[in-house]
Amino acid sequence: MFFAYTWGHQNDLTFSARPNDVYELYDFMIDNGTASATVIGPDTFLSKTLTLSPNTSDTPLTLGSRFTATCWGNVAEVIVFNRALTPPEMMGVEAYLRAKWLTSGAQPVLSAGAFDVASGAFVNLDGTDQTVTGLSGGGCVSNGTLTVSGLLTPGGIDTFGTLTLATDTVLSGAELRVDAAPDGSCDRLVVQGSLSLAQAVLTLQNDALLSPGKRYLIATFPPGMLSGTLTPAFASASKWMINANTETGELSLTSRGLLIMIQ
Repeated sequence: MFFAYTWGHQNDLTFSARPNDVYELYDFMIDNGTASATVIGPDTFLSKTLTLSPNTSDTPLTLGSRFTATCWGNVAEVIVFNRALTPPEMMGVEAYLRAKWLTSGAQPVLSAGAFDVASGAFVNLDGTDQTVTGLSGGGCVSNGTLTVSGLLTPGGIDTFGTLTLATDTVLSGAELRVDAAPDGSCDRLVVQGSLSLAQAVLTLQNDALLSPGKRYLIATFPPGMLSGTLTPAFASASKWMINANTETGELSLTSRGLLIMIQ
């Protein structure tokens, strides 16, 4: 199995023959004329780098064997990005592919870093149990059990959005951080399976933008599928309360109102 960036041996990143009937992950990155490739398998980790010759429209990037030869392997899934990924983003993509394809022994690595699900993106956990230390974005995670143990930001920081979790979801020691506006709009977490809260807190990106007369719907879940509580943990938290309506399946933030004592 090897990658050819331009036609010619000088631009091949090659690896020795791989075992039959074993799924492996290959990531390939081009950054300022330098190519790097990594192979990840159930008990394998190989990497190489190479300084490339300029490519042209006649010498495209190919995955597998050469242009005129046979590819002696089946490519199950290819994900292409138009920029270099950050280390946490790379770990997230590798974690998704490992969870989906390396079920015969590879250890899940979603917990290695924060995971961002871009708007419109869809991540299938393939029935597995996965843990992430951070989760953000406006896409959808489905088909499994997802535990978040760190920062959870629907839409992202300073960006309004809705994150859908079509999973059984556990917020264990997690921080749900939302953006809110004076008109009552805010980020939202949509959970389509059970929602379990264990030492989870709610924070606001800017709680000065909260309006006391508004109701902020921060999360929804199927009726009767909530356990645990979410604790407000921001500067003006004493003026607000979190209402959990298990009949309608809603978690909302509302003002405690004004108390006047007359003696």
